[in-house]
Amino acid sequence: QRRAGRGRKQARSERAGEGARKRELGSHASAPGAMWWLAARAVAQCAIGVSLRALRVAAHVVLAVEAQRLLMRLLKPATHAAIERAERRLFKHVHSKVEEVWVPVMGFKMHTIVVGNREDAPLVLLHGHSMSAAFYYRNFDDYVAMGYCVYAPDLLGWARSSQPEFEGSTPEDSLHYFLPSIQQWHAELGLNQIALVGHSLGGYLAYEFAAQNPDVVRQLTLICPAAIHRSVTLYRGIYFSLTPQRFARRLGVLAWFMFLCKFPKSEVYTRHNIREYTWLLSAQAGFGSGDFAVGNMIEWRSPLSPEVRRPIMENLRPLKMPVLLVAALYDALVPREHVADLYAALQQNGTQCELYTMPTDHCPHFEEPSTFAHIVRSTFGDCRMDAPAKALLISPGAQRKKDVL
Repeated sequence: QRRAGRGRKQARSERAGEGARKRELGSHASAPGAMWWLAARAVAQCAIGVSLRALRVAAHVVLAVEAQRLLMRLLKPATHAAIERAERRLFKHVHSKVEEVWVPVMGFKMHTIVVGNREDAPLVLLHGHSMSAAFYYRNFDDYVAMGYCVYAPDLLGWARSSQPEFEGSTPEDSLHYFLPSIQQWHAELGLNQIALVGHSLGGYLAYEFAAQNPDVVRQLTLICPAAIHRSVTLYRGIYFSLTPQRFARRLGVLAWFMFLCKFPKSEVYTRHNIREYTWLLSAQAGFGSGDFAVGNMIEWRSPLSPEVRRPIMENLRPLKMPVLLVAALYDALVPREHVADLYAALQQNGTQCELYTMPTDHCPHFEEPSTFAHIVRSTFGDCRMDAPAKALLISPGAQRKKDVL
């Protein structure tokens, strides 16, 4: 009887469960699509579960990224005071008198390094991408010894200068972000008949400034000038579009380890704490500024095909002043072949120019300052204000030769 009672209870339970399932199915219980409805419900439940797990993982990732970013700010605070201290450590290796001035420009301020006697011939140095005027510290004494007074500004949007947010969309907007500020900076200081030097991004801007102000520039030196041709490698397209500043500001410790992996390991780039100084420049807090203006110069024809939107070769104009081009033999950013093409094009349009190739990476003036100073001294000669810019010390027939020093 007990077994029979348990059997009757089990049967009643099964019938109750079946009734509950039928009630849950409702009108679908007798429809041919009932099984499809059950499958859809199972898929939906699975999708919701996966989504919730993904959100949970994403929340943990965001929390971890923010935590290590805050940790990096505590360990290596990229403040203006820290950058100033790092620059002063670099200036200890400069024997000439170094001054720092702030020049008002377009409602902002441009930090400027002045080295030497202001009565001497003015020489203006424009730095490259992710750099500052202080990166010329190994060249200051050489230029002063040649009789120059050096004026080296931090470009607007970089280093210790003001960093207004870039809001343009065309390549002309990018050029307008930098060039008018340089022109007003030059006017505020009252400089005339300047020797102009530009490296990489600074070389691109120096060429544009010289082309628009031929009566102001006495001589022009372009060191591995950027954006000569429209073509650019995929890696460099990503580098300039995403910009190292974005990674440094947002990824904290992760960005620091990535920076250590990519930064040059040679002794010249690690001495005098130049690596830490470079990190501070990239990691300082702020919105998209000079780096966004440069990134806007890159256009993506396809996901794997970046190109420069306004290259020098497509906007080439003859220059009235003598021009010195310096290429780097091992430069992965600006191939020496591109600099050679620019040299040939300038010669063809009647510009007096000379080309030297140095066995260095992208910064020949920084890596081999003595050799670079010898090239400048032998090319332009006397820099006195009362003497005209000396003709290039090489015969026209030999100008096609590209010397490797």
